[in-house]
Amino acid sequence: MPASSELPVRKIVLTASLLAVLAAAAIGWAAWNLNRYLHAHRAEIAAHISEALGRPVRFSSLGVSWHRGIAIAVEDLHVPDDAAFQERGDLLAIPSLLVVVRLVPALRGRLELARIELVQPRLTVVRTRAGLNTNALGKARREQEEPGHRRAQLPGLGAIAVRDGTLVLIDRGDASAGRLRVDHLQLEARGTRAGWPVRFKLSGALASAQPNLVASGELRLEEEGEPATLTAHLSVARLDLERALDLARPWLAQLPLSGNGEIALRADVAASGTTAEFRVGLRADEANVSWSRFFQKKSGQRLRIAAHVEARPGGVEIDEGSLAAGSIEGKWRGHVPRKPPSDARPRFLLELPAADLAELAKLVPPLQKLQPSGAVRGKVEFVLREHAPADLNGNLRLASVDLVAPSGIRISAQAATVRLSGRQIELSETQAHLAGRQVRLEATIGDYATKTLEFT
Repeated sequence: MPASSELPVRKIVLTASLLAVLAAAAIGWAAWNLNRYLHAHRAEIAAHISEALGRPVRFSSLGVSWHRGIAIAVEDLHVPDDAAFQERGDLLAIPSLLVVVRLVPALRGRLELARIELVQPRLTVVRTRAGLNTNALGKARREQEEPGHRRAQLPGLGAIAVRDGTLVLIDRGDASAGRLRVDHLQLEARGTRAGWPVRFKLSGALASAQPNLVASGELRLEEEGEPATLTAHLSVARLDLERALDLARPWLAQLPLSGNGEIALRADVAASGTTAEFRVGLRADEANVSWSRFFQKKSGQRLRIAAHVEARPGGVEIDEGSLAAGSIEGKWRGHVPRKPPSDARPRFLLELPAADLAELAKLVPPLQKLQPSGAVRGKVEFVLREHAPADLNGNLRLASVDLVAPSGIRISAQAATVRLSGRQIELSETQAHLAGRQVRLEATIGDYATKTLEFT
């Protein structure tokens, strides 16, 4: 190549190298100045954050870090809990927080956050009858804002990540407190800009030593006149039933469930504002499940429950429910009032299109003693009462029934009807064979909870 053509190439290389050095120097100088500013105004920055949150925020160090570009590193950050909810402890504790700034916009004087990364954060949310311990965050500043004031939007944010976090939810709104804990929480959320949907994926260990929770979905943050919306799918595997019941005890106080073993859950969620819809499914084939003394499912027997659940301010509506227990299949629906008055109770309606009595007896211990055979169909409404047996309402129609009493006497009938009303169970007048003789039989259990039985 002629010497005259080599000269422009050398000039370009030298110019590019010089520009790179100048850019690096400018970035280094900017980072040094930013670091010096952060150190000099550390107390002032903490005071501004504390004023905005309404809580005294503290951290051990604040400075610049080179992490995927220029990043602001905060170490050992603590936001204390509201004293009205918890005597000691933090609402939020973050050992390490990184705020990564986009380099090119920063050189142009515009702040854009590329990524916020929280390492081993711990968030504790408490609910009491007074509300959530997070409700007061920023309340003082909001009260000082004039009507119609438009809040400043968060600078553009590319992603939020959580590494090995812990989420603790404590419910003290009822007599029996519930506690839910998720460990090893991993979260990746992208598209976190104003007006954009936030797409997220998370995993964690729900009431388990090993990760068993997976969720993904899309969240649209609340905007002027438009409520926040959420669509998501989640699944939980290998969830210990005893721990799951402990978590749900405040909401299941009127449902005398017990059991052990592992269950699996799945749900599709669509929420907007104060309403939410769920498509839920539960699989408990490998668990022992009992409801008082009237239902008992052993490990190895099938138990699968699915339903469409709609949560509204007034309560929870359940429809399109399916139930498979052992070889028995049925349909169900229900209503659970959110804050019931004295006369409002959770109600569930179970419909059995057809069921084999011998198979049903494998799940209902009181029936096992009668060695039943035949078929049953009908509808039963369960009205739950706190600290008392449920009321039962409905009719069961029996066909080709054969029973053997504990005394050895055999009772058989071609057809019979059992009426349920409150705690009373009535067998309507039935043509039956009793110990080989044809008789007309009626029976009444005055209170199934006390096992009183009267024959006529």
